Amino acid sequence: MRRGSYLDIGIIVTISAVIGVIFWQNPLLARDIYTNTVFATLRRFLGDRSIWFLLILWLIAFIAFFRYHSRPSKYAATLSRWIFKILAPFILLIVLFYWMWGYNYLAVKPEQLIIQSRGDTISVAVLLAQFQLQTIEVNQLRDQMNGLDLNTLSGDSLIEADQARWSKSVARVLSPYGYNVKFKPRLVSFEPAGLLLRFGTAGFYNFFRVRPCIDGELHPIQIPGVGAHELAHAYGISDEGSANFVAYLAGTESKDLLSRYSAELSLWNYLRHSFSSADTIQSRLIESQVSPLILGDLQDIRRRMDRYPDIAPELRNSVYNLFLKSQGVTEGIASYDRYVGLVLAWKRQESAEKAKK
Repeated sequence: MRRGSYLDIGIIVTISAVIGVIFWQNPLLARDIYTNTVFATLRRFLGDRSIWFLLILWLIAFIAFFRYHSRPSKYAATLSRWIFKILAPFILLIVLFYWMWGYNYLAVKPEQLIIQSRGDTISVAVLLAQFQLQTIEVNQLRDQMNGLDLNTLSGDSLIEADQARWSKSVARVLSPYGYNVKFKPRLVSFEPAGLLLRFGTAGFYNFFRVRPCIDGELHPIQIPGVGAHELAHAYGISDEGSANFVAYLAGTESKDLLSRYSAELSLWNYLRHSFSSADTIQSRLIESQVSPLILGDLQDIRRRMDRYPDIAPELRNSVYNLFLKSQGVTEGIASYDRYVGLVLAWKRQESAEKAKK
C-alpha cells in the first residue's frame, strides 16, 4: 500500500467531517448549499441516466480507486497498513454516502419552515376529534371513488403514468419555502417486485442510482402516498416523519382522487393506531362508522402485504433504528409516526389563518 494512501484518504475524511460540523451548526446553510445546490446538481445530471450508464460510471470509479491504492510500495507491509487497506473502501463508501445523500440529514426540516409553532404533546381529546373528522373525510372520498375498481390497477402502470403529477405536487409544497425543485426526480419501480416488502419497506432513496425507488407490488391505494414520500426524499427531505408530512400535504392538494384518498387513508390509519392505544373503546366506536368500502380496501391491502412476509423483521428494525439515530434522527424508526403531530399542528395553523380572514 502506498504511503500517500494515508494522506489522501485522511484529507478527504477530514474535509467531509469539517463540512458535516459546519452543516450541523447551520441547518439552513446545509439546505441552501448542499440540498439546493450540490444535491440538486446530482439530481439534474445523474438522475435521468440509465442504470447501465451509472453502473459503468461507478465501476470505473471503484477500479480506479483500487488500482491507485494497490500499487507497490517501498515501505514494508505492517499490520496497521493491512488493517487500513481493508477498512479504506468502507471509509470511502461512508464518505460517498454523505456527499451523495447523507448531508441532507443535517439540513433544516421542512416542517420548521411550514409550521410556525406547534406542541409536541397531543391530548386524547385532540386525537379523538381528529379521528372523527378523518373518518368523515375518508368516507366522503371513498364514496366519490365508488365507480373505480382499485384491484384492476397495476402498480407499475400507476408509477409510470402518475409520477410526474406526484412530483409536481411535492414541488408545490416545498417551493414556497426556499427548496430547489427544478430538475424533477424520476421514480423507479424496484426489481424484483416484492423484495422490498419482504424487508418491511415500501421504497427508499437509492443514492447510487440517484433515484427514489418504490416496490410496484404495493396495493394501488398505497402507491400515490408512498410515491410522494419517496419523491420528497429525492428533493432532499431526509427525515422519515418530514417526508410523510410533505407527502400528506402533496396528496391533499392534489386534484387526483386516488392521490387524496391514499394520503387521507394513511393518516386515518396512523390516527387509529395512535388513538386505539389511548382509548380502545372510543376507537372501536369510531371505527364502526367507517364505510364498508374502506374496510374492504384495508382488507385488500392486508392480503396484498401478506403475500410478502417480512424477513427477519426484528433485525431489520434494530439496524434501521440504529442507522436513523446515527444520522441525528433521535426518534429512530418512530420518526414515521411523528408526522401525525405535524399534520395536526398544520391543520390548527390553517384553521387559525382562515379564522383571521
